[in-house]
Amino acid sequence: MGSLRWAVSLAESEALASFELLFRRALQCLPSEDVEAQRRFRFRDDSLSCVIGRLIIRQAIHTSCRLPWHSIKIERSQRGKPYLATPDAGLNFNVSHHGDLVVLATSEDEEIGVDVMRIDESRGETATDHINFMSKLFSDGELKMMRSAATERAKWTAFYRIWCLKEAVLKATGKGLVNDLRVYDFHTTEEKHSPGCYITSTTWYDHGVKQPDWIFEESFIGDDHCVAVGRILPSKQTVAEKNLTRSTENPFSIITFERLLDGSTVINPLDDGGIEEFRTFIEKPRKPF
Repeated sequence: MGSLRWAVSLAESEALASFELLFRRALQCLPSEDVEAQRRFRFRDDSLSCVIGRLIIRQAIHTSCRLPWHSIKIERSQRGKPYLATPDAGLNFNVSHHGDLVVLATSEDEEIGVDVMRIDESRGETATDHINFMSKLFSDGELKMMRSAATERAKWTAFYRIWCLKEAVLKATGKGLVNDLRVYDFHTTEEKHSPGCYITSTTWYDHGVKQPDWIFEESFIGDDHCVAVGRILPSKQTVAEKNLTRSTENPFSIITFERLLDGSTVINPLDDGGIEEFRTFIEKPRKPF
């Protein structure tokens, strides 16, 4: 089955000459509740992220579990986390989107969480001001690491790095928000966190207790998006097996909008083939930020 690491670019998807046809087909290959969900978003970027996010899950299940498209049934936990309603399929997955990317990570055996963030320096404030404003969410060690970064860009990168790690844990555990994020304390090493990196040496402490069964994959997709995957390794694994897992790289691959529709079938036919839905989508404004 393997573990997938996929990323889809919103800009590259919209730039396709066949984008309208692909978008209209995509809506008909998703259940009606997913079509309604994308319709509710005010901005075009968010609608497209929603469509791609729902599609990428179905394609991952179709690819990994060999399930026919029409038989894939996705349900959500009480906290809204999607899961495959086929208990014996043995596939865990998680999706995140920010900036130009929608990303997905899957695992056969472990609970998994992923978070991606575009490193945005154009927020009308300095990195130091933003870090100070958000300081109640970070441990003393995390704040020291962020504030000690040498440049403005490095400070922003450090902030988004820790934020991705915290989100990856919350999403893997399905806890959503916690009362005090400072108790989730991440310890990074001297490995350089920059485009081209693949870091698995980061550890985390929950209320001061090290969590040895967790592994984090930190990397970049392009120059401006940092991503973190958090996995809970099976407790039955030996130390040697865990070390092997840490040393095995599984970088993200950019896949196309067309790839998301491979092997798809229409499950929600629209009377006009999706023309009106596409018109509504394309008339939405883009985010002003």
